[in-house]
Amino acid sequence: MIKFRKAGILLIIQILCFSLYGQDVTISGNAPAYRGEKIEFFLSPNPVIQIDEPVGECFVDSAGDFFCELCIEKTCRVYVPLGIYRGYFYVIPGNRYDLSLPPPKKKTIEQELNPYFKENLIHMGVLNEDKKGLNFLIQEFDELFYPLLNDAAINAYIHKTSDYNSIIDTLNILDDSTAVPFYYNYKKYNIELVKIISSGFSKEHKKLFSSAGLSLDYNNPSCVVLINQVFNNYFSNLARTKEGKRIYTCINRDRDYFSLLELVKNDLSASNDSLPELVILKSIFEGFYQEKFSNTGLFEILDSIRVSTKIVAHRIFAKQIREDVTRLMKGFPAPDFALENTADSITELNALKGKYVYLGFCSARSYPCMRQFRLLNELLKKFKKNLVIVIVMVDNDISVVKKFAKDYGFEGIVLIAGTRNDLLKQYKIKSYPTYYLINPDGNFLLSSVPTPEENFESIFRKILSLEPSTQ
Repeated sequence: MIKFRKAGILLIIQILCFSLYGQDVTISGNAPAYRGEKIEFFLSPNPVIQIDEPVGECFVDSAGDFFCELCIEKTCRVYVPLGIYRGYFYVIPGNRYDLSLPPPKKKTIEQELNPYFKENLIHMGVLNEDKKGLNFLIQEFDELFYPLLNDAAINAYIHKTSDYNSIIDTLNILDDSTAVPFYYNYKKYNIELVKIISSGFSKEHKKLFSSAGLSLDYNNPSCVVLINQVFNNYFSNLARTKEGKRIYTCINRDRDYFSLLELVKNDLSASNDSLPELVILKSIFEGFYQEKFSNTGLFEILDSIRVSTKIVAHRIFAKQIREDVTRLMKGFPAPDFALENTADSITELNALKGKYVYLGFCSARSYPCMRQFRLLNELLKKFKKNLVIVIVMVDNDISVVKKFAKDYGFEGIVLIAGTRNDLLKQYKIKSYPTYYLINPDGNFLLSSVPTPEENFESIFRKILSLEPSTQ
């Protein structure tokens, strides 16, 4: 646990709760190196896809002090993005946490431009917790557990040996008699994980939630890790069994959620719908990226879960999965946004309906982007009647973006994304430049369309030739 010197605490700003329920969790600290910086706090409650949900934010004042209140319903992990770090700590509703922030280390230009860059995950210091506190106990457990898990994996897959009982004995030496139930469940899920890794995955492991009496807790990260390990590629694995072959009929032909649910419940020996329903949600998300399953069937089953489930969280997960997989799908609306342009006004994507929109995400620090700007101008001159070219620059410095657009004499619309990382996630930007083509109704026509250097012009001419008005 990283700890730094504690200074006095001064209230500077209080953030309203994002939830109508739960108790306040008070966050405070002193970090002079972060003066003027905004600190944001997130939860990631969806076990199927990582979606950061904001629960609060605050600013660090001139003395380095910060204060925030979060509305938290259950004990959970809270995330804090800090430059190259993705900090986290555990909170119990009603408690106060005096946080210690790591020395600031911002991302380099290369890291900012690299959509595959992963922040370093660190367990943040909590200065007002003693050795009986949840954060201390989990960190102590993790420091002991993960080297043992790594050794277990090496022994199982390389040396073909297994001895998870000795690992469990080592973990039980820890003095955690004063821990809260969240910790014991955290430990229990991880012990099941080491058993699976040590003995190699088997068909019986998918029944461990019923056989080991494990409950589902989506707020507990070790439960989520266990679920993702055990039920990875579940539909395809199920289809290899004699009974499981019916899965293609349930999804592709009948599109029958209740038959699918019954099939999964029997396979998992589950006594209720909770785990089977979650496994189906996870597998549906995976199924959209597998050719064996019909997208139409997957959508209908996903919508059936939203309507029929009695579990509120599953209804939310189903909605989020649908939004994620359709976000860039042909025929679905392009996510709207409003950004500042180089003319110091605001451009809204939805306001451009009526023409095709060639939407690009670029950076002034990317050589391919620089090379393509003159080609974009040529496209604009050829298709100005039918096409709007919108380039979203991901650079934070507005003056740099304005100079870039001016130097290349670009006559299209140039927008400044600045710190809108959420927009880049919405459009799943993995490299610069990336282009999309949006039809006059505001729906995706082509996702990840060719660049101006490739064959976009010929593709667009074919699209125009198919329009009734041009035939």
